[in-house]
Amino acid sequence: MRNILLSICYRLGLPPAIWMIHNPMKIYEYMEVTRGVTLTKDFTVIDLGCGQGIWTMELAKKCGKTIGVDVLEDAVKTARQYIRNSTRRKRLEFFNGSLDSLGIRDASIDHIFSFCVLEHIQDLENTLNSSQRLLRSGGGLHVSVDALETITDKALKAKHKLDHKVVQYFSAESLKERLENAGFNVQRVFPILTGSVAMKEFKKRIEESSYGYGWFERKLLVQKFFKEDRQGELKKGIMIVAHATRP
Repeated sequence: MRNILLSICYRLGLPPAIWMIHNPMKIYEYMEVTRGVTLTKDFTVIDLGCGQGIWTMELAKKCGKTIGVDVLEDAVKTARQYIRNSTRRKRLEFFNGSLDSLGIRDASIDHIFSFCVLEHIQDLENTLNSSQRLLRSGGGLHVSVDALETITDKALKAKHKLDHKVVQYFSAESLKERLENAGFNVQRVFPILTGSVAMKEFKKRIEESSYGYGWFERKLLVQKFFKEDRQGELKKGIMIVAHATRP
């Protein structure tokens, strides 16, 4: 049902409503990664690891051109199907491959976004170097990554790593180091989903094969995540968000 609704939105040229996304943790993640980032119709941005293009379409609401990139061919085909009759299709592009295969000129991109993708990349150094090369001077890199620092159950963590093909988990320090080694100026690195509600929800999603959230429940959980993160000391979380710029 969700995919049908999204497809209808895309074909009518409507932005996908953020509350149509099933997972409240992903909604909150998107909100935190994009919070405070100024986007205009003059900007060209990349959604690195775009999947089926849900967040790419959200970003396209504010940008002149939005490019979704993913190594999964089926995901990119689905994204292209969603937008084939959309009034926004001229401002959206989807590519199957790596950043190096896009043929985009250096220093031409204003912002690159990535939502829990970097932890799945084997050759992360090359991807970060390519991101730095494509960004204009002062352009921003805005990413989230899996940390799972509050998940102490080793078996649960191992299951998540196997199920989701995770190459590495990050800490704030290790993420900052990787970005700096690629030549970025790191502006801010901070954990999200730091509280007990977030931990409970994350464990449920790993352990259970079937789960569901109503619209109101999704919105309530996002509010709880926000409250927990603002009231806590923000030292460790399930995910880490980073904002960096190209010098």
